[in-house]
Amino acid sequence: MVLNQPWQLTFKEGRPEIPKPKTLNKLQPWTNFTEDSSTQSFSGIGVYTTSFKLKKKADDFVLKFDKLYESAKVIINGQDAGIVWSLPYEINVGKYLKKGKLPFRLKFPT
Repeated sequence: MVLNQPWQLTFKEGRPEIPKPKTLNKLQPWTNFTEDSSTQSFSGIGVYTTSFKLKKKADDFVLKFDKLYESAKVIINGQDAGIVWSLPYEINVGKYLKKGKLPFRLKFPT
């Protein structure tokens, strides 16, 4: 399953100023928004949020990232699933998944 759906990006604590929230077509680092000077100079915490549907329970589901620029705290169904910070950039999240719509959050950096 590839999570290529819209994501909400909100910014939490950081400097020099907190950028405005963004809706993204795909997961990407906030430094990609070159037209927005506030994201280019921001250093702090960004939270990426989306949801997806599972048709059946997935006990052995591994979440894999192509790249990470820092670290990511993974939160599924409001539960802290752990931190991804080094190669191979993956984490087993099956025990946090339930059949149906799942809220999914990533916090960068942790």
